[in-house]
Amino acid sequence: MVSYDTDKGNRWVPYPNTFQSWQALAKKAGFEHTELLATRPSHFLGRFFSAASC
Repeated sequence: MVSYDTDKGNRWVPYPNTFQSWQALAKKAGFEHTELLATRPSHFLGRFFSAASC
């Protein structure tokens, strides 16, 4: 998963997720483990994150 680290979207990025939101959603979908891989700054919505769920 790669997303802007925010729960507030706009018309260009309508459904972003924070890492915590993604972690909860992934668990609800049946993934047992979610790991934060990296974060990078973004001028647009604060920062990006990448995560892996299995």
